[in-house]
Amino acid sequence: MIPYLILYFSISLASVYNVFIKRYNYTLFLILILIIGFFSGSRVTKLGGYDTDVYKQAFEEVPSNFFNTLSADSFYLKNMEKGYAAVNWLAKSIGLNFNEFLLCLGIISALGLYVVFKRYSQYYFVVLMIFLAKGYLYYFFTAQRQVLAMIICWCSIYFILNKRFWIFFLCILIAIQFHTSSIIFFVAYFCNLIRFNNKWSLIIVALSLMVGLSNVGLLIGQGFSAYLPGEQFSEKLNNYLENSDSGVNILNFIELVPVFLIMIYFRKKIEEKFPNFNFFFNIFLVFLCLTFAFYNFQFIARLKGYFVIGYIMIISSFLYIAPNKIKFGILSVIMVYCLAVFVRELLVFDNGEGYLPYQSFLFE
Repeated sequence: MIPYLILYFSISLASVYNVFIKRYNYTLFLILILIIGFFSGSRVTKLGGYDTDVYKQAFEEVPSNFFNTLSADSFYLKNMEKGYAAVNWLAKSIGLNFNEFLLCLGIISALGLYVVFKRYSQYYFVVLMIFLAKGYLYYFFTAQRQVLAMIICWCSIYFILNKRFWIFFLCILIAIQFHTSSIIFFVAYFCNLIRFNNKWSLIIVALSLMVGLSNVGLLIGQGFSAYLPGEQFSEKLNNYLENSDSGVNILNFIELVPVFLIMIYFRKKIEEKFPNFNFFFNIFLVFLCLTFAFYNFQFIARLKGYFVIGYIMIISSFLYIAPNKIKFGILSVIMVYCLAVFVRELLVFDNGEGYLPYQSFLFE
């Protein structure tokens, strides 16, 4: 676990530096971004759980002919999106092995985070620290296709905010070629067009909680699956929903409800200081609604991952309005909480064997 803790505390110290000493240091940020990409990308293939084995098998089954790759009927490739299959073919065609392929994907994905986090927050080190706790391990170590789709979606936010619909739409079409679930991010375009006041925000969150408590989430999910492009993807979603582990993560409620209520209380002040607040607040609302309405479906974590950027930006936005003494307290709470979440994920995933112990193929 020590390598993970070194990584976390390095970013935490950089966050303190970012908040209290020097607001802008893109060089240091780029170095840390490259480190997290290198750290996940150079892992041995036994880390990351079952999905990593699937990706390795798919990589090894990629034929030398590009068109054969796109039409492959092998067990692993036929269920993977064509964009991801094409990237596998490109990697093999230039002579990369699977470990080197993962390293390239890790670095490319991390550079995508660099562009997005730097563009939308002046506290980008803090944003990176929160992401480390709330998404890094799962998406960079396990959900290799989805992280590529997520990065494309997050980069498309630029076109949402500049109201360039057709370029945004093209980005979503590209993202779908890496993970079909990214189609859900299409709703993000409307998050920049609508403003919910506090009253309606409370009503929306309350309704999503009622949906979750009434257990109609399965029916909604199955209804949504009927509109997915391609029969195999519709069937895949239905199987995920029907076989998903049920159970409540009470920590989600303990954490998200107070954050939401505090945000509502300080909304006006933060809105004046934080650029694009309305968009990220609405993305946060979508994240909340998916969490509450489908709390007993583990699969929904895959869908709400596209909207976790709203949660990350909203949490970091509290720093915009706080004086230095209070800012230190807020940052300390964020650091301690993120550390607890980060360590818990390390210890829980695959019974503690999914990410531990860390090993790099470069030192085998």
